[in-house]
Parts: sequence; C-alpha cells; structure tokens
Amino acid sequence: MSKIQKSLVCFIFIVALAFSLTSCSYRLGDFTILSTKNYNSSMKFKLVGRFDGEDSVFVLFGIPFGQPNIENAVDEAIEKGRGVYLINAVLELKSGMFTMAYKVKGDVYAEATESDLNDSNVELFELNLADGKPTLKSEKRTVLIDYSK
Repeated sequence: MSKIQKSLVCFIFIVALAFSLTSCSYRLGDFTILSTKNYNSSMKFKLVGRFDGEDSVFVLFGIPFGQPNIENAVDEAIEKGRGVYLINAVLELKSGMFTMAYKVKGDVYAEATESDLNDSNVELFELNLADGKPTLKSEKRTVLIDYSK
C-alpha cells in the first residue's frame, strides 16, 4: 500500500470515528403536566422527586430500526418514581450515529399512601384548577404551574 493510500485510509477512519462520536439534541417542549396514567383528582399526592425516562432505537448509517415512542419514555420516568404524573416535564429528541431517542425529565408526583396521610413531615398536594390554571395546593403553599413566562 502506497503512502497516499495509507493516508486516505487513515483520513476515512478519523472522519468515520468523528461522525460516530457526534450527536444532536433537540428540545421538543416543556410540559406543565404530563402523564400516561389515569389518576383520581380527589386524591392527595406527594412529590417523589425528579426522574427521567428514555425510549431509544438502534440507528445504522442514518437508518433507524424502529421508532422511539414518547409514551414509553414518559411511562419509564413515572414508573421510576412510582408515580402518576410529571410536573414541569421537558421532552427532548436525541439522535446520534447509532441511536435515536426520546428523553423526558420531570417532577414525579405519586398518590399519597395511608402512612403519608398520617405523617406530618410529608407535604401533601391536591391538583386543582384555579382560574383555569393548574395549581398544586398543600397546607403550606400553593404552586402555580405556569410556562407562559
């Protein structure tokens, strides 16, 4: 192999390696409330924490082998927190050389258990609509869920 051929092979390898290490991320939206579960509006809820979920598919040479599903990503985040819905959720589409994925991240709220209802250290919330805007109301505070800023 000549020196030019070796240089060309090395160049192609470096370019292929660079492309395989790159990825893009697109923020698809911010969601006030996001859920795939049914919930009882008369229940009290507690904040479990901030969780994320992802659904991805394999991609080879720009051809995806399947379609990632937003619902699966949301379900994964909610189920990680053993909750019912997400508040202040962010949805992103991530694509790379070998994967394409929907990622969601948000605050997971779960139905309060009997022990939570009797524990004064657990802040319990009710999901309400005040003047057409969703709010989380507890004995200590009211959280207006608003993305219009």
